[in-house]
Amino acid sequence: MTTPIPSPKPGAATESIRLGVGLTLVLVAAYFGFIGLSAFAPVMLARPVMTGGTVTWAFAYAFGVIGLGVALTGIYVLAANRAETRRSLAR
Repeated sequence: MTTPIPSPKPGAATESIRLGVGLTLVLVAAYFGFIGLSAFAPVMLARPVMTGGTVTWAFAYAFGVIGLGVALTGIYVLAANRAETRRSLAR
């Protein structure tokens, strides 16, 4: 005999969606900041990070946006897993 799977609490999905949308908006703001600087201040992004260096601010900013995406994904996964663990322990 199989045990029926309990349905999730109403609002459990809403919490994850709200967090996901919030983190997505943070990443979108960082990305559009990069696009805005590329469009309206390309000279600023073309400057090297260190005097005499070859790495420009455009590269550093783009690398930062990618890193932010990875970090926000990790935050979402941790939060979603903790919420799921709390829900499963409450059953």
